[in-house]
Amino acid sequence: MTNRAFWKKLDLITKRENPPAHIAEFMEILKDGYEQNLDVIVSTAPVWNGLTHQTYLGDRNARFYICYTSKAHARNEWRIGNDGSPAEWNIMSLRDMMNNMFNKTSGAGLIFNPDSETESMVVLKMMLEILMPGPKEKPPMFRDA
Repeated sequence: MTNRAFWKKLDLITKRENPPAHIAEFMEILKDGYEQNLDVIVSTAPVWNGLTHQTYLGDRNARFYICYTSKAHARNEWRIGNDGSPAEWNIMSLRDMMNNMFNKTSGAGLIFNPDSETESMVVLKMMLEILMPGPKEKPPMFRDA
């Protein structure tokens, strides 16, 4: 599967009536993307020296990392990063992003398309851990925060 096909599958589910009712199918596609080491579209904010961090909703103790199912959703949203700087969208490894979430004590889950009231999807970390059990490798430059 290509990145575009992966994003399209996720996007089609969020366009269905009552997207949360299709969470199991959405998570299976995420698992496939993880196993194939595909990319995901994420919201990021600059930190320093050209580095960025993924933005999130929630607080420091329960973070829902912001992702998108399409570049159109990413472009629709204007967000301020957690440190007050403007957020941007970027593409990164789904495996690295999810491994980061799995390994952080503050990682609570993922939120896709927070720009839309009708096409958003929340995926809880604990549900993904049931679908994808076992330890996960820490991504490069991992820091538990």
